[in-house]
Amino acid sequence: MTASLLPSSPAALATARWEDISPYFDELVERPLEAASVEGWLHAWSRLEELVTEAAALAMIAYTIDTSDPEKEADHLRFSTEILPRMEERSVELARRLVESGHSTPELATTLARFRTAIEIFREANVPIFADIEELSARYQRITGSMTALWDGVERPLPQLQPFLKSNDRAIRERAFRAATQPYLDQREALAALFDRMYQLRQRAARNAGFANFRDYVFPAKFRFDYTPADCERFHEAVEP
Repeated sequence: MTASLLPSSPAALATARWEDISPYFDELVERPLEAASVEGWLHAWSRLEELVTEAAALAMIAYTIDTSDPEKEADHLRFSTEILPRMEERSVELARRLVESGHSTPELATTLARFRTAIEIFREANVPIFADIEELSARYQRITGSMTALWDGVERPLPQLQPFLKSNDRAIRERAFRAATQPYLDQREALAALFDRMYQLRQRAARNAGFANFRDYVFPAKFRFDYTPADCERFHEAVEP
């Protein structure tokens, strides 16, 4: 497989399921990885992930624009709970293959460091956990995306109150703040339940990967190599009044 044999654009993957995408990863796993071919292999892998993640982003944007549309929600969930978690698993497999090949260049130093970290913290048991977290995130978007507030006799989506929150008139700012906050207060129990469940799942994923908590896990997971949680705590203490 070469980049030219991949789908022509993210739009070609708009209705894809994992079964449609998996063969592309299968080919990358099976293709001989030699010094003369590794650059083309890397390009094909990069282009494949670019296509899939952009298709996922487009589905997510379409859903967040209209969280009341069940088809857009289904498209978003298909990517976020089915395709992307499985793609991460296959990407770790490809990263392990590249690292074990011994191929390295100065330009790949940071990328290889990210790959080694991803390999180290990946746990197969976390694939369904992160899929569940994405499904809960979609529920949160469904709740908050439909929130409206009554403003001067007109029912408005909450983002339309943003200009009033920046008014020079303090009374208007306060009224806008209270109006925008009330829908969250009305949904407090549902949102708190989602928060609690997502917290539990994130903590479980962190423990699966050998970390004490999700904060310690997420720093390497997001490839934060230049600073640590302790550095953040020192910064917070330094700026405290």
